[in-house]
Amino acid sequence: MKNLIKALAFSFALLISAPLFAQQSYQITIAPPVLQTEVIPDQPFAGAVWQPGYFNYDPVLENYSWVSGQWVTPPFAGATYISPTYELTSDGTYLFVHGRWIGVGGTTIMTTPRNDDTKQDLRERDKRNMEKIKDHEDD
Repeated sequence: MKNLIKALAFSFALLISAPLFAQQSYQITIAPPVLQTEVIPDQPFAGAVWQPGYFNYDPVLENYSWVSGQWVTPPFAGATYISPTYELTSDGTYLFVHGRWIGVGGTTIMTTPRNDDTKQDLRERDKRNMEKIKDHEDD
């Protein structure tokens, strides 16, 4: 019985807090600019996936700002990144659709905004390089 009460309390807490974690939605009346041309640097490590740049809308400034593309580690081997887009709605406004990872068969894996964690990417890159050096020394 205690576990049932705890589960119900936890579920209620999640239900109340869910809107706090939801992505904000606002009406965008200004069309997004044409995407910029990016010079893609060399792939920094095997398996890295390029996430292209995109325009991010700022509702306070009512303007777009450019978010540069970057090389990232996919959540798992074989994951495909779908770039963020803007969709024109029937009422003439634009809806921002976040970038997301998809797996085999088109299953959506992650629909969170892009995480620009350069330090984490550098740590993962250094770890891979150290493993390559160790493997090379063992040969």
